[in-house]
Order: sequence, then C-alpha cells, then structure tokens
Amino acid sequence: MRNQCTEIWYCEQDDRTRIQRLIQRHIDFGKSPAAAEAWVATVDERNARLIRATRADADLIVTLEEVVGAA
Repeated sequence: MRNQCTEIWYCEQDDRTRIQRLIQRHIDFGKSPAAAEAWVATVDERNARLIRATRADADLIVTLEEVVGAA
C-alpha cells in the first residue's frame, strides 16, 4: 500500500469522541442505539485497533484538536 501513496496521514482523536461519533453515525443510518453500540464495540473497535497499529508508519499525525483549531 505504501508504494501506492505519496503520503500517509494518521488522523487521531480521543477514543471517547471517536466512539460517540461512530455510534451516532450508525444510528443516523438506521441502527437502533443498542445495535449501534454493539457494532462499534465489535466491528469498529477491531478496525480501530488494526489502524492504530499503523500509526508509527504515518508521514504526518493529525489530531482532531489541530483540525478544529485551524477552522
């Protein structure tokens, strides 16, 4: 994958905010709150761990606070 990218950015935010936003996104797209929470706890968190393991490979790490502060 690296050879297909000019740069790799890792977007980081605190877990609480990330989880809340994911749950809300699933609710907005039709899941019940309980189903959304279950999906985030199993599927999305598994993906988050996988992505988090690549953090050290990023060319740039961007935090949510930096993005919001720049807006």
